[in-house]
Amino acid sequence: MYSSIVRDDTYKKCLLDFIQCDYDIYVVDINVAKRGFYGETWKASAEKAHFFIKLVYCDEHKWIYEQSLPVIQHLCDHGIDFISRIVKTKEGKISTCFDGC
Repeated sequence: MYSSIVRDDTYKKCLLDFIQCDYDIYVVDINVAKRGFYGETWKASAEKAHFFIKLVYCDEHKWIYEQSLPVIQHLCDHGIDFISRIVKTKEGKISTCFDGC
């Protein structure tokens, strides 16, 4: 489904502009990463860090994914360091919407 959609340069530029605006992170490089069936995963590089960008467009799976984020944040806040950390928006939110989500 979504994993087979090829994104053009215009889409990537919109995503990078969104990340810079909502996260105050200037991404210098972005590439498609291995992705699931219902979402997209991008590997992004900023000046001092590398991170993954996860996009989930399917409403049913988006809700499930969003519900898992507070749990992941709680685990990280309590010393679990072998899972991915959430990068918060510049307003401190653990997720945000891009491209009409």
